[in-house]
Amino acid sequence: MIAEIGINHDGDVDQAYTLLEKAAECGADAVKWQLFDAGEMVSDRAPGISHADSQGMRELFRSLQLPTDCWQGLRRRARELGVWFGCSLFDFKALGWAEKLELDFLKIASGELTNRPLLQASFSLSDTWIVSTGASTAAEIASLLEWLQALDRPQPILLECTSAYPAGAHQIHLGNIAWLRDTFAVLAGFSDHSRGMHIPLAAVAAGARVIEKHFTLDCSLKGPDHNLSMDPEGFSRMVSSIREVEVAMSVTRKQSVPVWEMESRQKGRKSVVSSRGLSAGTQLQLSDLNMKRPGSGISPLSFHELVGRVLRVDVEKDQLLNWDMLV
Repeated sequence: MIAEIGINHDGDVDQAYTLLEKAAECGADAVKWQLFDAGEMVSDRAPGISHADSQGMRELFRSLQLPTDCWQGLRRRARELGVWFGCSLFDFKALGWAEKLELDFLKIASGELTNRPLLQASFSLSDTWIVSTGASTAAEIASLLEWLQALDRPQPILLECTSAYPAGAHQIHLGNIAWLRDTFAVLAGFSDHSRGMHIPLAAVAAGARVIEKHFTLDCSLKGPDHNLSMDPEGFSRMVSSIREVEVAMSVTRKQSVPVWEMESRQKGRKSVVSSRGLSAGTQLQLSDLNMKRPGSGISPLSFHELVGRVLRVDVEKDQLLNWDMLV
């Protein structure tokens, strides 16, 4: 469970610390940030982005940039809280900051999947890579994995992702989680841009081993990602629900009847009973037999084996038959 803090600190260091601490309280295993220098990441000619009220992309990201001297303090606090600390990198200046942070994992954002110069320069940061595949083709994903393998890099975790903000259910393809896993023989997960928790829960049931969800203190805040993020109350509910889904998926085949089903098995199944009172010496006919609850007698699977058998004892109507009653 990765809490994607990203840029939801709105450029405020105190807010960044609060987000980190709240994410840990909510049960996140990891927090993820976006490290960038707006001037290095975005051309001054880049237009604004559709889900943000901004005159230009560089102006927007400059307002969302944390001071460089805050990152080591945030890293120390994450260690104290026992959560993994990772980031997405977007430029070489940010790479220099990240080199001092001893990252637990590196997240490759969908937009950086083809940025081989930056990716190769990032090899020293972590052997654990998590790669989002939004807006990517199968050929681009395969090419990345082949390139990493040729350079003797560990296999990354691949995340199904829809690069829409927010993403509607009709834009999300959870079937790609199993496709990524099976096609590329990797661990697969889901980077979520939808609202609510039902899609991430379904992703876990679809086989996701990693869930990344945008995390905010308040979905009504002004920044571009708040309205597609989850607040602490919702995130905590989502984590608890996902843990329950994980438990429910822990057994993949029926090996035996568990103890909590035994009462239902006995009381809910049926046994062969006498359809009327019968005396000892009666040779049983189909008309002498019926099937009724409970299931503690002879199973209906043996119903036809009883025809022609002879009773040793008198039986009453609806009495469960057992093999000791028969010659």
